[in-house]
Amino acid sequence: MQETHEQLVQMRLLSDRDLYAEAQEFLKTYRPPENKQLNGLLEFSRDIGELQSFVKHQKDRDWGTGAKQHYQTFYSELGDYLQKLRQRVKTPYGLVAGGLTAKTEKVQVDFFAGWLAREFIQHLVAQAQIIRDRR
Repeated sequence: MQETHEQLVQMRLLSDRDLYAEAQEFLKTYRPPENKQLNGLLEFSRDIGELQSFVKHQKDRDWGTGAKQHYQTFYSELGDYLQKLRQRVKTPYGLVAGGLTAKTEKVQVDFFAGWLAREFIQHLVAQAQIIRDRR
């Protein structure tokens, strides 16, 4: 699927304004996992299905009671965020037009949700690294 010029401009603005700010807020609330995990997020963010599977797998893992226990909360909340981001593709963002067949709508939602999720993950990982570098 190819986005229109207007959609591309809107997505770039959403990334630079909303998703960047949301990534910063997310990390104020949830402590990120180690860099290896963040690199995994980046790797799997190239496809929305792979990203959701990775996040679900990490959320469902037994992280024990030690230093990695917070990973479960991080991934659980990240999964919720990605679901909400998917819903926002249609409303309020309006990236997917109404009146489409269910199949066409799903393709477009997957495309735009995947693009926005990848942008969010990139902001999230960059911000997490900035926070680590300041310590």
